[in-house]
Amino acid sequence: MKNHILLSACLLTALISCDDQPLTVGAMNPDAATSSVGDGASETDTRTAGQGPSVNVADALPLNSAADANAASIVVADTMPDSRCPTKFRTVTLQPGPEGKDTIVNSLEPNRVGPDYGFFRATAWTWNGVPGTHRSLLQFELPVTNQEDVVSATLTLFGEPTTTVPPVYTGHAALDGVSNKGVLLRIMSPWNEDVSWAAQPSTAQVPLQDSWTSEAITLPPSQSESQTYTIDVTPMVAPMAAGALPNYGFLVRLVTEEPYRQLGFCSSDHVEAALHPKLTIVYQCK
Repeated sequence: MKNHILLSACLLTALISCDDQPLTVGAMNPDAATSSVGDGASETDTRTAGQGPSVNVADALPLNSAADANAASIVVADTMPDSRCPTKFRTVTLQPGPEGKDTIVNSLEPNRVGPDYGFFRATAWTWNGVPGTHRSLLQFELPVTNQEDVVSATLTLFGEPTTTVPPVYTGHAALDGVSNKGVLLRIMSPWNEDVSWAAQPSTAQVPLQDSWTSEAITLPPSQSESQTYTIDVTPMVAPMAAGALPNYGFLVRLVTEEPYRQLGFCSSDHVEAALHPKLTIVYQCK
């Protein structure tokens, strides 16, 4: 991350109100930026964002083989009919609108149920000097079939183009020298959109660093404020689509939930339908 960004003290406050005071982010040094937060407490707060429009997570993580790395880029060209399936390969794209299922939970208001925001995020920041954490949950309705295998599954999470939904900063961000590496975890119990932090569903208890399994997939640090993430989720989705594992969706969180860092994406309630979370699955007839 090389470019510094100008944020507001109303940064990251979708779930908590704050004062509308400016925050100037300076050069890379410990005393570079000081902001007045809420009740006047002073906090050092330098954030950076680099460059680059998108990242392919499959290319950024240690994979089992070259075939794994290319799994999300398969070309569906073979439509040879089969007695059990209408085509040899078929592609299913899931990109729901406001009827989609995603939400944010907030540690500072553990019993609060959030409204339908146009974004979701994984955040570790401070509000009025108090550390807080946001996590996000999302779930797609997967077609389940015993006649086909999942060849690949790709989750696309779009960055917010403007990075701001006033008065909230919704883009990716991190203090200088801090990593906003995230992780996608398989949710292991049922949940509804009116879930709270205190009632959030369970997830697999696995290592969060450098994972690419049915339980966890690590998301690399962002390279720009509005970066889109293209994530190979084949090891998670394949057993769900086959019925081997229940489909309760995914939880997005930071690997290290300590201030100051954030990953921010558009939700299924975003005003631009093309930016809703998208899951693309390629099936192959058995």
